[in-house]
This record gives sequence, structure tokens and C-alpha cells, in this order.
Amino acid sequence: MSLLPSRKYICSTLIVPVVVLFCAGQSNAQINSSLKESVLIKHARVIDGLGSASKADQDVRVIDGIIVEIGAGLSNDESLSTLDASGLTLLPGLIDCHTHLRTVPGAVIRGDNAETLKTQQEFQLRAYVAAGVTSVLDAAMPKAGFTEFGKVAERSPTPKIFALAPFVTPPGGYFGRPDIRGGVYKDIWRPVDSIETLSTHLAAAAPLNPVGVKVTVESGFGPFDVWPLFEDSMMSEISKRAAQASLPIYVHSMSEEEYRHALKLSPHAFVHVGFGEEEPSDELIAAVRDSKAYVITTLGPYGMMQLMWQTERLSSPWIKRLVPARQLETAADADARRTVVEEMAVLNNPSWSPEFVARWLSGWFFDEEVVEEQLASSMRAVKKMHDAGIPIVMGSDSGNWPLFTTFFHGVGAILEMELLETAGIPNETIIVAATSRAAAMLGQDERLGSVSVGKAADFILLEGDPLQDMSSLKQLSWVIKDGVAKRPDEWLRD
Repeated sequence: MSLLPSRKYICSTLIVPVVVLFCAGQSNAQINSSLKESVLIKHARVIDGLGSASKADQDVRVIDGIIVEIGAGLSNDESLSTLDASGLTLLPGLIDCHTHLRTVPGAVIRGDNAETLKTQQEFQLRAYVAAGVTSVLDAAMPKAGFTEFGKVAERSPTPKIFALAPFVTPPGGYFGRPDIRGGVYKDIWRPVDSIETLSTHLAAAAPLNPVGVKVTVESGFGPFDVWPLFEDSMMSEISKRAAQASLPIYVHSMSEEEYRHALKLSPHAFVHVGFGEEEPSDELIAAVRDSKAYVITTLGPYGMMQLMWQTERLSSPWIKRLVPARQLETAADADARRTVVEEMAVLNNPSWSPEFVARWLSGWFFDEEVVEEQLASSMRAVKKMHDAGIPIVMGSDSGNWPLFTTFFHGVGAILEMELLETAGIPNETIIVAATSRAAAMLGQDERLGSVSVGKAADFILLEGDPLQDMSSLKQLSWVIKDGVAKRPDEWLRD
């Protein structure tokens, strides 16, 4: 049993203040109206994101950022800019449904100042688009963040950003402890200690237009229960009042016991698969399936943690393009890795155990082999969920907690999809999970998630065939967002 992210994993509402772009509902369409363009894409092989068979030699006509026609041999009657996609595969822009956009990997270890954080955070938003991720869900957004987002839209490309708010956790619970909530985390929603606090939070979130409310049902990341859960009476109030506010409930749970408790909330989605140390029972799988809840995959944290030991992978040109050099330097540093291991041990240490014991034993309980075992266990769980008919949605948990040095934005989404392929999920299902099903979970399927007439023109064009090999997602030729077509490097520079 590990002291560290084992049967459960960090969902991280630990967030560093940053200036970012926010889009919920239709606000992004208004903010980015000046960026919408028209284009005729010719001769692409199209994967529509709906699970249909791909179609060769297709043209896609885009007017003012919206798909207006799809077919073969479309004429250019409007004298549109033309993009010849011969030999390329076109599919919807990816939607990463678990991110923490304010977090800069390794920032805690480096002690980054506010200006350095801001520069990296804005680069990270461009990195999502350059990686082909045109929409994201921030899994726990402070109230202040919603007012900051539009500022970046005026000067920097970003994905469409959706967010969960309020963040609902019990006093002393996951992210409810004063020692964790201080400093850069001070603006996270305060713990819910009463029905009145819950009502106040929901009322404050309403004008921010989040896509859902985040509720923690998390007792600890390792073998010890270190955080309390909500009592059944409060769970009932959360469920009732979230429904009254028309806010779907997204739950952070990662184990059999937590999933069972969370089902009392009638959740819209679980934000993690979890099960890094155990296998979900057949009874639980049936209950989750019958609940109709989505499950966001988040295998990525285990895969991204492996980079702390497999540092040779950091020299990949693809990673070096998307990740700031200062982050890569920290990620490759053995001392930084030891700090991560020790601090995570302390975080998961029960109150009755001295801190020095946790630090002393940290390397024993958390190493590359442990992470590999946890990844394998979570892979088995997501495969079991998929096979049972539970709707899975792609989410990488990029950013996570700024202590971690390798949870890279943009990179995490592609690694997530590769890990799902390794877990045995069919490639066509992975694409659906990262496009149309993700949009449906967010309530955005009328305008996002597929190559369909009437949808936003958010596409990626790449060499290779992701239906055969997910690594082809790294071979991007073009990213098109709201009809604006640019090479990946161009999105990074703008």
C-alpha cells in the first residue's frame, strides 16, 4: 500500500492565481468573435468524432467559424481561403475534461514569482491549442478566476474554457484543511460547514455560468483515511440544492467505498476513474452504469509521474515544443523528484504519525515501480468500466498540483489518449471520448465535439491515422479553431 496517490489520485484543486480565458455557455463565442474566420478545407480524410467510419476525400466549408457544408467536390463560390488537406486526417479538436489551468508544474519547488507564473500560464494555454486541444474543463475554479479569464482573450490564443464551481468540500476534508488552503490557494471556495454556506456558494456561482458543481468524496490518497466525508444528510442537501441551481454534480472519488458514497448524490460525472490499488467490484460497476454517470478517465497523472524517472522522454521534440524550458529543467532534476515524493508523503500522513516518519519512508512507498503498478490497476478499471457500457470521457488532470513537476498542459491530453489505447479501449471510442461525448457531458454538444454542419469549426489535421495509432496525434499539421487555421508553432508564438 502506498502513502501516495494510490487507490485515489490527486484531483487538485490546488491552484495558483493566473490570468486566463474563460468560456462557459456562449461567452467564448462573444469574446472571440473577432477571431472567427472562413475557410474551405479540401480533400481531407474525415473522422467525425461520432464513431462513424471515416470518409476519404471530403471538403469542409467554414463560414464565420461555423461548419456550413461537408461533402466531396465542394466549389469555392465565396472565394474563401483554401486549405489543401490531401493526405491528412481531419477530426474534431480534442476536449480535455480534467485540467487545472492555473497550475504551473514545479512552481512550488522553483518558487516562481507572480510575473513568471503569468508568463508560463499564458504559454500553457497556447500549448493546449498547439497540441490540438481546442476546449478544456477546469475541474475546480475559484470565483475570482472567472473574472480574470477574459483579460487573456484580448492578447493570447486559448482553448475554449469551461469550469466547475463552486468547489464543495467538508471542513477538514479534501482541500478543506487550513494548512493546505493558505497562500496561493486562499481563493478556493471555503469548506461547506452548513446548509447556509452551501446556499451562499451556489448563489455566488450562478452568475459565473459554470457547467457543474464539484463535490469531494475523498478520504485520502493512500492506505489511511485522513479526510472526512460529508454525512448523508448533507449529501442529500447538496444533491437537492445543486439540482435547484441546475448545476450537474461532478464528484471526486477514487475507490469502491467513495464511489458508493458518492452515488447518493446522483452524480452527473465522476472526475476520476481511480482504483490505483484495487479493482472495482461487479456490483459497483453495475451501479455506476445504471446511474448513467460519465466517468472521466485521468490515467494521465500516473503516466505523467513516470516522466520524473524516465527523464530521457523529456528530450522528445514534441514535449520540448509544448513545455517551457524552465519546467523541463525542474522535471529532469533528481532533487526535485525527491522533494515531490517527500511532500506527497507528508500530505498523506495521518495526524497520529510524525512528519519525519513520512519523509523517511517516502521513497520506500513511492517509486517508479509503485506508479507503474497503480497505472496498470487504473487501466484495468477503466477497461472494465468501458466494457460494462459506462460512458468514459477523456480527461488528463494536467496541472494537478504545482508541486508535481511533470503534469504538463497540452502534453497530458495526448498521453491520456495513448494510455487509453494501451489499456485496450478501442481507438474509435477514445476519439469519441475526447470529442462528441466530452461535449455532451459538458452540455455543449449542439456546438462542439463533432465534424457536423452547424458546429464550431474546431478541427485538427494530422498525418497518420489515430484510428490505428494514437501516437499520430503528435503529428499535427494544422489546428483550426473557430475557423482560424494555423500551424502548431504559430499557435505557440501568437
